[in-house]
Amino acid sequence: MNPAIYNLPTGYRGDTYGPIIFRFYNSSGSGINLSGVAGALQVREGQNLPILVQWLTTDNSMSITGNVVTLLPKSGSCMRMMPGNYSYDLQLISGSSIRTYVKGSLPIEGDITEI
Repeated sequence: MNPAIYNLPTGYRGDTYGPIIFRFYNSSGSGINLSGVAGALQVREGQNLPILVQWLTTDNSMSITGNVVTLLPKSGSCMRMMPGNYSYDLQLISGSSIRTYVKGSLPIEGDITEI
């Protein structure tokens, strides 16, 4: 199965970003139980380029409860990438199974005010 495409809301360089909430349902409309699943979402300029920002269950910047994956807010100091359109994908890990559920872009706009 190919990942769904979802473009994240536009962020502003240097501003706090998030929270972002994903809800997962099966084809019958019932929530998919993701309890015990680990996750990672990485933002990069492109494939195999350095990670610019990431959310992980292992560092508690991402939480998974029931069928809900929450990306907790990232501080402005984590969101200092230059204006542009970045790529991401969300992988969920259960045992030895890794699945990419969602992919898309994260647009970042430049800020005017610098504090």
